[in-house]
Amino acid sequence: MTNNPETPHSEMWLGDHRDLWWNQDYLELLAKRFQLHDVKVMADIGAGKGHWTKCLIPFLDPLPKVTCIDREADWVSDLKQNFPANFSSIPSENFEFLQGDVLDLPLESESCDLVTCQTLLMHVSDPMKALAEMKRVVKPGGLILCVESMNLFNRLEMGTLTPELDIKTQTKEFEAWLAFHRSKIELGEGDHDIASYLPKLFMDAGLKRIRTYQNDCVVPDIPGVVSEEELDFDYMWPDVDDMVDKMEKTGYEQAQISEYKKALKEISDASKEAMRKGSYVRSGGMNMFIVAGYKV
Repeated sequence: MTNNPETPHSEMWLGDHRDLWWNQDYLELLAKRFQLHDVKVMADIGAGKGHWTKCLIPFLDPLPKVTCIDREADWVSDLKQNFPANFSSIPSENFEFLQGDVLDLPLESESCDLVTCQTLLMHVSDPMKALAEMKRVVKPGGLILCVESMNLFNRLEMGTLTPELDIKTQTKEFEAWLAFHRSKIELGEGDHDIASYLPKLFMDAGLKRIRTYQNDCVVPDIPGVVSEEELDFDYMWPDVDDMVDKMEKTGYEQAQISEYKKALKEISDASKEAMRKGSYVRSGGMNMFIVAGYKV
């Protein structure tokens, strides 16, 4: 399954499951660490349907000015119609929803106390330019806070099947996803493992007091929790067609691609069968990192 070019970017990934990405007490801890109660003006870049914005607003100044920016007109329209109702105590005029790109933000320089994003930079062809734009619009002393994933680890099958599956098959699975991610980088479609070196990019952008944390939330797979529909979505590898397309464009041989697909299908089928039998348990994979830095 691939993203339909006629549908908004990341549509399949912006469901209600994003509300399960964060533990409330961990958000409270982050808010204390970054003194978010002092934030009066926040911009969420690549806001999508506003999941991350919604997480942060309760910890900001009681009457914050909040701007959500996304390049997709559909998401901006959805936010305008639905988002303010989540916070009835905040005047609707305090919210602004703009269509725009992180590489050319429609915001005035030094206008925000906090500029943030969640799983945005992983899709950006030029993350340094994106960080430069975020730095431009944040005030001196202001905070840039980015949440990004390390999807190579999130992809791997780590659970009760790990000691049972063939080692070569599991190694081939790792190789397949690594090759896919490198193909995306080569094609200028971002790096799904950007969290692994994002602090270095913050350093190169001239940000200071850089800190990195890891989200403590995981979503386990246990018997009776995962539905048949979720099984089909999570374990039929919805990116596989996209993977083949990217690998073909970057010169992989069909024989190599076939080996990758075979390994992915074998692990997918084994996982689904074990889940249906109630014998599968996985602690969950949510390698999400919070990287923060200040403009001085």
